[in-house]
Amino acid sequence: MPCRYARRSSEAYRVDARGSVRIDGPVLCSWAEDAAPNQLVNVPRWMTRNAFSGHLLNYPDDCMGCPCFAQATEVDG
Repeated sequence: MPCRYARRSSEAYRVDARGSVRIDGPVLCSWAEDAAPNQLVNVPRWMTRNAFSGHLLNYPDDCMGCPCFAQATEVDG
């Protein structure tokens, strides 16, 4: 089952010669924004930047064994 912090990006576009078309985005991790923004105050800026961007998630493999995993009640996206 998916983690409650796994969310589909709402701002993904495919760009080609005809312009841009909105598409289903990749799955991102929202843990830093939803559960722990205050825990990332005294860490290096690169760590904060990467945690809040959520783009480093290799979904669903990274969710397995993650210490922040929280069972989702509904599937997002």
